[in-house]
Amino acid sequence: MFDCGAVLKHEIDSYESFTEKVVKAYGIIYHNPDNPSSYDSNHAHILDLDRPLDTTLRDIISFYTGKNLEPRIYASFIASEFEILRPHLVKHGFTVSTYDNNYMVLNNTYSPRVDDTLSMHRISRMSPDVVELIERTDGGDWGVKALAYKLRHDFFHLLGLCSHERYLAIASVEIMDGYSRIDDVATHPDHRRQRLGTRLINYLVAYHAAVSANYLYLYTNNPVAARMYKKSGFEEFMIERPSWSAHIPSG
Repeated sequence: MFDCGAVLKHEIDSYESFTEKVVKAYGIIYHNPDNPSSYDSNHAHILDLDRPLDTTLRDIISFYTGKNLEPRIYASFIASEFEILRPHLVKHGFTVSTYDNNYMVLNNTYSPRVDDTLSMHRISRMSPDVVELIERTDGGDWGVKALAYKLRHDFFHLLGLCSHERYLAIASVEIMDGYSRIDDVATHPDHRRQRLGTRLINYLVAYHAAVSANYLYLYTNNPVAARMYKKSGFEEFMIERPSWSAHIPSG
């Protein structure tokens, strides 16, 4: 059975593929000083709200500032956490932002139409054209570094659409316990408006079905991308607890 709670746990665990993890009595700290501009690589999750929260926040702040990183905290999707934490976060100088929960899961009855005329396969290394594609699609240096870390893991599958030995579009799927997450979807700016993203997602859906029986899901905050995913068999699912993040701006 599809379980939203399991999806949210998978979200938190998925950061391990490209950063370092420190387990604390109150939660988890992710950090990668080699990639300071990557928010996902450098943030904490508070999993125990019964411990003194001011002490918890001071420890998080001390950890990150000691490594010359911005203190940052992500939602852990615990009941009432936002209402409980927000006043403490504000008191300690955090800027707090909230986001829409735009999660989607593949309808398991959907059969993708794969375009056999295109060359699509799994990518095993960071070739110069993959690096350029990421840098040209707002990933920048932090996106390149994060993807390089992810490629170290067997459960991480990076798929690419190739033409004339150059990648025109990429997408990834991380296959873990019962749930698989699509991420890193990008099309080279010089090759947009050719439905390459749709073709690649259809290929990814078929690829995933061949290697895993997991639920396949994703998150998007882009309405245009959401329409593309709906055409590829994805449906929105509701998460009632809010998504949020908080950080202390540097300087």
